[in-house]
Amino acid sequence: MITPLTPTDLSACRAIYRNTVRALGPSRYSPTQVAAWSAFADHDDFVDFVLHDHGFGYRDHDALLGFASIAVDGYIKSLYVAAEAGRRGIASQLLHQVMAAVDPVAGYTTVASQFSRPLFARHGFVVETEETTLYNEVSFVRWRMRCPRQQ
Repeated sequence: MITPLTPTDLSACRAIYRNTVRALGPSRYSPTQVAAWSAFADHDDFVDFVLHDHGFGYRDHDALLGFASIAVDGYIKSLYVAAEAGRRGIASQLLHQVMAAVDPVAGYTTVASQFSRPLFARHGFVVETEETTLYNEVSFVRWRMRCPRQQ
C-alpha cells in the first residue's frame, strides 16, 4: 500500500536509503563512492529530499519498504526501495504514484544513478545529458532525464 510520508517515517527512510546504498552500491560504485553516497542519509538536506512537496512510502503491513518524492515542478527527487524488497515492482508503483501527484506543464525530470537509469527509461524517460558531479568531494557520473507530461 502506498501512503503519504510523514515526519514519523523519516528514520525508516534514512535506514532504507543508507542500507540500500551500502548493499547494492558496491556492485557498480567504488567503496569511496558508496561511503559518500550513503552518508547523505545523515545530512540535514535529507529531510527535504524525502518530505518536502510530495513524498510517498510503500508499506507492507506496517513496514516501510520504499519511498519516493517529487517537487511541484515535476522533479523526482528520490526513489529508493529496501534492498531486500527489490525486484517486486515497488519502485515502479512509487514512480507512478509520484507522477500522478503533480501535473507539470514541462513534464517530469530526474537525475538518475546507474541503478535508477534503466527503471526511468522503462517508464518513458530519456537521457538529456550525462554529467559528473561531486558529493562530499567524491566524483559521480549521473544522468539528467526527462519524461513528457502524461496525457
